[in-house]
Amino acid sequence: MIGDRYHGYNVFQLLIALMCPSRLLLHALWYVLLSRAAPTRARALFGIGFLRTNTCGGWVYVTSSDDHDVMMIAYMLLTLPYMILLLKSGDKSPFTHNTKELSVNRNRHK
Repeated sequence: MIGDRYHGYNVFQLLIALMCPSRLLLHALWYVLLSRAAPTRARALFGIGFLRTNTCGGWVYVTSSDDHDVMMIAYMLLTLPYMILLLKSGDKSPFTHNTKELSVNRNRHK
């Protein structure tokens, strides 16, 4: 575990901070892709993903003397519904329909 005063902790925080915009863009991309096919699921996935990203920042940037553990537990608890929604929304994405049709067409031609 990385402590509050470990010299590598600043590098770890910097790497997490650099990943935050790309994670938020990924949530926005999933929202755009799913919003027509499953608007309720798209909103839920975006909301849980946004909260999950913020709780990740909470346990990385809040020192262990504060409510560090609350953020880490919230992050872990939000991971399960996020992953379930993400897996279930794969069948609603326009990209997965194209790949399913391609695999069906390949099997027909064999």
